[in-house]
Amino acid sequence: MLLKEVTGMTGRTVPLCMLLNWVLLTALVSFVLPLTAYAGAMAVDPKRVVFDGRKRSAELLVINRGDRAATYKIYFQEMRMTNTGHLDVVDDPTEAEKTSSTLLRYSPRRMTLGPGKMQSVRLLLRKPRDLEPGEYRSHLTIEELPDAMAGTDVEQLADNRGGVKVRMVARHSITIPVIARHGMLDASLELKALKYLPPDRKKPRSRIALNLHRQGNRSLYGSINVYHQPRQGERRLVGYIKGVAVYTPLQKRSIIVPLQEMGSERLRDGVLRAEFTETGRQGVKAAAELTIH
Repeated sequence: MLLKEVTGMTGRTVPLCMLLNWVLLTALVSFVLPLTAYAGAMAVDPKRVVFDGRKRSAELLVINRGDRAATYKIYFQEMRMTNTGHLDVVDDPTEAEKTSSTLLRYSPRRMTLGPGKMQSVRLLLRKPRDLEPGEYRSHLTIEELPDAMAGTDVEQLADNRGGVKVRMVARHSITIPVIARHGMLDASLELKALKYLPPDRKKPRSRIALNLHRQGNRSLYGSINVYHQPRQGERRLVGYIKGVAVYTPLQKRSIIVPLQEMGSERLRDGVLRAEFTETGRQGVKAAAELTIH
């Protein structure tokens, strides 16, 4: 019999493909799957959700990889990206920071999972007729709540001798972007201000610094690969970073890519080429070169 979906311990029906993802996750615990976000004993798959075209629904899977039951609270936050790539929570987004939280419905908003259990969170997009073209983004946070024994983050407990014990409780959370696109959107990218940073006492590995300049009405998400082309010999990959985002309305993001040198060989007398490849799209989105001596 061919199964397309199964019913979990919570009574919710989970697609078989999502169950297979969990089986793969369990079998390969020593690897970090690129599409899954982790925090403590919690995992969330996928690590970003994009609504475009006719897509109106999505599901993400919350997985408890720990050895005890855990309760999770699920809620939206508005976040702003700085030019270094850091995401700050904001209470008053600007008009240019279009948010998707008002366009989305989701369920459940709280869940309790036993050890090794999982449950899906369903997202539904509702676009009003007068919605302006653009990209709308909010961030969905899945936060593990302290259990009954923990109480609060820092709890003072009197022992039998009248002393005081202070117990620290780690509270893990995962935040993923949820993006809704509406209308004809496009974005272009330029890589500028490349600078080679040689090794020093504090940084034993060489690095390359560069700026990502985004234009257009949607964000960009992808990978940066750095290649070294010596004067003689073949080009080789010497550095990369995955999951690089430039969210609207940010126009410039600075980034540093660590480079891998082969043994005692130094990166010199050649060309360093940085390439940005957008996830889900073919070809190189932007590239730039730097000659080093």
